[in-house]
Amino acid sequence: MSSARVSRLAAALFLSSLWLAPSPVMAAAAGAGQAAAPSATRSYACPINGFERSVTVTTSATGCDAIYRKEGGVAQTIWHSDHHPDICLGKAAAFVDRLKGLGISCTAR
Repeated sequence: MSSARVSRLAAALFLSSLWLAPSPVMAAAAGAGQAAAPSATRSYACPINGFERSVTVTTSATGCDAIYRKEGGVAQTIWHSDHHPDICLGKAAAFVDRLKGLGISCTAR
């Protein structure tokens, strides 16, 4: 590949990254005057051998967290996103399916 073509490709990638990732100033200006959406929570109860395990998803207007809790209060983050609030629901559902595959029955609460 010629150096001129590599330079054009690098410039195109740089410009596309600017387009895809707005600056914090632009993001703040875009959100100015908008009220933040309230947080929403979805959870699954996964009892096993007398212990209660759970999968909890918390979403907000800008991001989400999916947390797996085991006996003794041990918590593990399954997924976190700062910019895509809906992604954690799918990641948590896939994790619950994996638990079901291991013989752990989970029900939505």
